[in-house]
Amino acid sequence: MSNKQISVYVEAKKREQEEQVVPSPRSVPVERPAQKSAERIPQTTPVIQETVHTPMLPSHHDTVLPHYRDTTVALICKGVKKFGKEPATHRFTLEEKRAIRDIIRAFEDRDIRTGETEITRIGIHFLIDDYEHNREDSLLVKILKALHE
Repeated sequence: MSNKQISVYVEAKKREQEEQVVPSPRSVPVERPAQKSAERIPQTTPVIQETVHTPMLPSHHDTVLPHYRDTTVALICKGVKKFGKEPATHRFTLEEKRAIRDIIRAFEDRDIRTGETEITRIGIHFLIDDYEHNREDSLLVKILKALHE
């Protein structure tokens, strides 16, 4: 559930609670013991009603779906397997290069050969696929908006 859907849900719940009419406490006549005068005056005592609160649904349920579809992996593999003919130069920070190198080594330990270009292309294909399916709600749009605020 996106943040927008959650905020719409919360606002609807608030409006629903505000619209509910809470009945005023009812008055029940109570007779007091006889006083010296011959008249009996009925007294009213308010009855306190308990309010019932509905439990709120948790924002994170125990089952979490992956943020990508099953077809995403197949599409990215298909795109990365194509031979890239266009040369490109990317500028990475030292931390980014180290992180990529650590990923390469981790996969070498699993006997999976990979390289900087393959990892970069996987990331690019993932961002493109996410943007094509989610447009304004995609990770790319969210990050670019945050960078340029």
